[in-house]
Amino acid sequence: MLRCLTHPALTGRSQAEYRVEIMSPPFFYFDSLKPTITSLQSDVVPYAQPFTLTYSFPTPGQRLSRVVLVAPCSCTHSFNTHQRLIGLEIMGKSDADGVVIVRGPPNINVAPPGMYMIFLLNGDVYGAAKWVTLVRPNPGEPGFVGVGIPYPDPVPAQPI
Repeated sequence: MLRCLTHPALTGRSQAEYRVEIMSPPFFYFDSLKPTITSLQSDVVPYAQPFTLTYSFPTPGQRLSRVVLVAPCSCTHSFNTHQRLIGLEIMGKSDADGVVIVRGPPNINVAPPGMYMIFLLNGDVYGAAKWVTLVRPNPGEPGFVGVGIPYPDPVPAQPI
C-alpha cells in the first residue's frame, strides 16, 4: 500500500508545525489504466528530433494522453532549482499498435542535459518510468543554444 506523508514544515512564527497529512492517492491503485513502456528507441532522447516508444495497457481500449520528462530531484536548502516537468509533443501515435512518436525537448534551455525519467500518462494516471539521457548537443546540432552575446573588448581605465 502506498501512503504519502505531507508536512507544511515551520510556520512564520518560528513554531514547529505538528499537523501532517497521510494519504493514499487513488490513481495509484488503477493498475488497469496504467500505461507500460515496453521499449524505447534508445536510452538517449535527441533534442528537437523524433523519438519512438512502444507501450501497452493491461486492459484494451485505453488511450495514451501525454508523454513527459521529469528531472530528478536535487534539493539544496529545501529549494530545488532543477525540478521540472517537460511535456513532449506527440507527433504521431497508434493506441491499437502501442506506438508513439514524440519530439524531444526543443533546446537545452528548456531541458538541460542530464538524466530524466520518461512517463506515459493515461489522463491523470501514469505508469512506471524509464530512465533516459539528454546529451549536450554540439554547435550546429538541433537543441544547441549559444552562450549569448560575446563580451566586448575591455575598455582601458581612464584617469580621473
